[in-house]
Amino acid sequence: MLVTCAWIILDEANEQASQLEAALQKFLPGIDHIVTRLEPTASKTIQRNSTSEDEWILMDALYSMPGVIGLDFRPHEVRIHRTNGELSLCFHCLMDEHIDNSNTRALTEQMERLLRAEVDNLGRVIIHTELKHRENY
Repeated sequence: MLVTCAWIILDEANEQASQLEAALQKFLPGIDHIVTRLEPTASKTIQRNSTSEDEWILMDALYSMPGVIGLDFRPHEVRIHRTNGELSLCFHCLMDEHIDNSNTRALTEQMERLLRAEVDNLGRVIIHTELKHRENY
């Protein structure tokens, strides 16, 4: 994922992505194909400034989510930031090694929707999936 300024035009964003892909290909020659997803920085749609109570609501929503969606993904390395009145969330979660990428994406999108339903001023959400190894069961 390449995060760009929200105001950048598509041509410039594509050029940045191409440069990134070329650099990665140069330094990682064994990689067959690189796909870059362009993402604008968070938009300015926040209706109100976040509070410490919002952070607690967000944490509660995150840690209760495995029971809500029926998947024990064990959220960890959780980081909440408050910037310009907006909350952002980054966390790691465990996924079964046999789940395919489209299902992983669908699950992380569901997680993000549920979190946004609980905290209306949630900005960027970054979910890093990791393999759930047998020793972690």
